[in-house]
Amino acid sequence: MQMEWDFTRHALLAGAMDDAHQVSIRLIRRLALAADADEPLCLEQLLLHCEEHFMQEKAWMDDSAMPLSERHLRDHAAIHAMLINARDELRAGKAGAGRKLGTELFALFDRHFATYDAALALCMLQKRHAAGPGIPAVG
Repeated sequence: MQMEWDFTRHALLAGAMDDAHQVSIRLIRRLALAADADEPLCLEQLLLHCEEHFMQEKAWMDDSAMPLSERHLRDHAAIHAMLINARDELRAGKAGAGRKLGTELFALFDRHFATYDAALALCMLQKRHAAGPGIPAVG
């Protein structure tokens, strides 16, 4: 499985969203490849990044009046729950729980980027286009 940012597969041409997704992929990769001693910190860094990014995406959804945003938010909630569960397992002494989740998250994020985030980027672009010239780039 490829565990790197791939412009042709991941880029949505959405500025700050693409930047955050690049960070997501780097943090997922670090978690998936972490040594036992580094696993809790790598998971915590990914969890914090996702919480911040998900809040930002929620603001973009609200600002762009994205239809069906509740589905996107449910996907975020499911990912967040998976991260919390893996953190709980690590705290209970189950080494490898974070790495296992890291590996699973690559496929999940590929799907999420290609569906929910692509729809959000399109809504943001449509709002910008409707506002007329002189509006700054998405992100």
